[in-house]
Parts: sequence; C-alpha cells; structure tokens
Amino acid sequence: ASFVPPTALGSQTPADFGLSYEDVTFSTSDGAALSAWYVPSSNGAAVVVRHGSGSTRTATLPQAAVLAEHGYGVLLLDARGHGESGGRGMDFGWYGDLDIAAAVDHLSARPDVDPGRIGLLGESMGGEEAIGAAGADPGVRAVVAEGATSRTAEDKAGWLPGGVAGALQRGIDRLTYGLVEVLT
Repeated sequence: ASFVPPTALGSQTPADFGLSYEDVTFSTSDGAALSAWYVPSSNGAAVVVRHGSGSTRTATLPQAAVLAEHGYGVLLLDARGHGESGGRGMDFGWYGDLDIAAAVDHLSARPDVDPGRIGLLGESMGGEEAIGAAGADPGVRAVVAEGATSRTAEDKAGWLPGGVAGALQRGIDRLTYGLVEVLT
C-alpha cells in the first residue's frame, strides 16, 4: 500500500466518449510530475477527477463524460505513481492533497476556467483525497466523494460494534496500520 508498483493507464481515452481533450502535465510542490487529460470548460467551471487506489484516470471516464456534457471542464488526473504520473505510488492517498493542490493551481491558470468555480470529484481513495484537499485549499469550492471511508482505525472507534466482530476489526486495523508504518 505504501510502495505500490506502477499502474498502467487503460486503453480508453476521452475520445472514446466523444470528448475533445488535451494531454497535460504539471508538477506538485514537492516535485512529482503529474499527468492528466483535460476536457475544456464551456461554462467557466472545472472539476478535478480522481480515481481510486490501484487504478488510473481511465476508470473515471464515465463520470468525466457526464460532467463534460454539462459544460464543465474536466481534469482527469493520475495520482502520483499511477498511470503516467511520476512519483512514488501510494494506495492510501497520503499525497493526494499535494497532487490536488497542483491540479487546482493548473486549472486556476487556464483561460477557460473561473478560479472561483473549481470542484473535486473523487472515487474511493480519490474521494478521501478530495475531502482532505478541500479542507486545505480555499480554491476548492465543491466536493463529491464517491465511496470515501474512514481513514484510520481511530476514526472507526466511535461506530464499530462491540463483541467479537468489533474486536476482530480493531485487531485487523491495528495490524494493517502497524505494518504500513513499519514498511514505509
């Protein structure tokens, strides 16, 4: 989870959904080179779309197509170490805030985008990243988080059941996060 192998970009592109797009690249504040597709905005608003862990921007093409059909600019962004983005892959999304900040900066500089009309859409890991980035970046005006879950065992403490099931889940969480910490 903390040093994932590169995830290959799928074969579909926005063109397979009838969308005009351009390949874009930009860097994060810590130097990771990110790769994305950009579908231009016709209404002045834009959305950064983030995939889940072990995936790439190709997996978000259906959501991007819906947004683009309604005039939104769409930046389909590979997380670092996924698809064609550089940097160390991490399937817990721990660097998502840096990736998303760079994406928001990129969109803010585009002539077809009003910097006050930028949102995020994330699936699973990307949803968690979007929630975290929204709290840190005043340039983010809206968030849709599909399938976001608790980030740590401590987050679950208030809602896990008691008894054997809850004790088992808490043990698995301690083991999982402990191993990740040791391996990172």
